Amino acid sequence: MMDLPMVDEIDHKILMHRDAHFSGSFPLMIEYYKKKGKGVDRDLTIKRILELAELEEKLKENLSRLYLSHMEKKEVERARKKYLELRDVYESGSKSAQIISDLILTEKEDPFDEIEAAVSMSQETLPALLELVSSNDFYSPLFPGYGTAPYAAATALGQIQAPLALNPLFEALGRDDFFLEEIVLAALKEIPGAKEFLLKKLSHLPISKDNEKAVIALLQFTEESSIATECLNLLKNQEVWKLPLFASYLILGCSALDLSERKVFLTLLSQDNLPEELKKEMVLISKSWR
Repeated sequence: MMDLPMVDEIDHKILMHRDAHFSGSFPLMIEYYKKKGKGVDRDLTIKRILELAELEEKLKENLSRLYLSHMEKKEVERARKKYLELRDVYESGSKSAQIISDLILTEKEDPFDEIEAAVSMSQETLPALLELVSSNDFYSPLFPGYGTAPYAAATALGQIQAPLALNPLFEALGRDDFFLEEIVLAALKEIPGAKEFLLKKLSHLPISKDNEKAVIALLQFTEESSIATECLNLLKNQEVWKLPLFASYLILGCSALDLSERKVFLTLLSQDNLPEELKKEMVLISKSWR
């Protein structure tokens, strides 16, 4: 049996990307990458794609069959099945389902028209938009939409302003994606009842990642005294001082405190056991009041 050339993790990613989005065709993938389409993955270079295409031609064997694991092949299969499901919508699906398919499959970097269409039929499209924001699959660059469909769905939900979207959008904040976070925060701010929803998340005990997500979102509501008060209340808890990132966000949230609560803040600042880094941040906030 012939010894196969070594491939790495990026090569596996190229093969999976090719099979999921380009029907297993290197020529189609290369043409798309040369045109710099929406789904281009920056980790995958044309140079390496061409090298793998040459290797496949040399071996006269599909590289995916040779190199991809069973689990990787199953993941590609799931992505391709989702493509088929979306395309079937255009033959037998409802108008709202077609609008959601357009939103997912569009090659536009900024799908303004597709978002507008989804918002215009919000009563029918809302369940699918909520599902898109919550779906792990559609955050994957392997699936239709190249991982960007939830971003468009979040924008649409912000425009629809449905309270039902509060929790799915909040959960989306935990994906450690800066661009997505920016879109979700903007969407949350547009929805009635968002501030009250987030304040409940912020004050919930025991403290978890949700508290941190909540304060980050609440900082979008500038100069809100009710938010500043809750930030101060949490900052009084010395256990919070052991969570420097969370405490820093709380300190920032205290900038809108009224005069009487500023005195409480300054009392905290004088505590001997207050960590030095937090003390520096609190001093900056107190100076801004002058």
